[in-house]
Amino acid sequence: MKEELPIFLLGVVASLVGFALLNFVVKPIITYKKKVLRIASELRFYAHIITSPGASKELADEASKVIRKCSCSLEANYLAVPLKNLLVLMNIVPTDKKVSEASGALMFISNSLHREGKTFENHNSLKTVYLNLSIKELKNRHNIKNEPNFKMD
Repeated sequence: MKEELPIFLLGVVASLVGFALLNFVVKPIITYKKKVLRIASELRFYAHIITSPGASKELADEASKVIRKCSCSLEANYLAVPLKNLLVLMNIVPTDKKVSEASGALMFISNSLHREGKTFENHNSLKTVYLNLSIKELKNRHNIKNEPNFKMD
């Protein structure tokens, strides 16, 4: 009986550590990664409105709300991820600065959808989001990350 107790306690400790890692480290990372994928999906869905601001008020209103929510929830989900310094070194999550810039770019896009003449700025903001969040794109289609930044004359 005495020999079985340490094995039992080791099993309990291992279970508790596994539970804690899963719930307090792995799940927040998965939630953050899902949010990044959701942002990529929303940006792709509203790309025609983002790159042609002022074209449709109804769609611009809808896209503006969705993209603004993406910006806010990106930061919230990122802040919930523990051990960020270690995860940044392991290249699992981006730095605080990159997430902040991506969130700001999303907010800029949200605010500029009703203003004509913001095509270049919106395009550059899209590129900032894609690059800073390391959003993967299909190789056989037009990729925003491969385009040069537009400059205003």
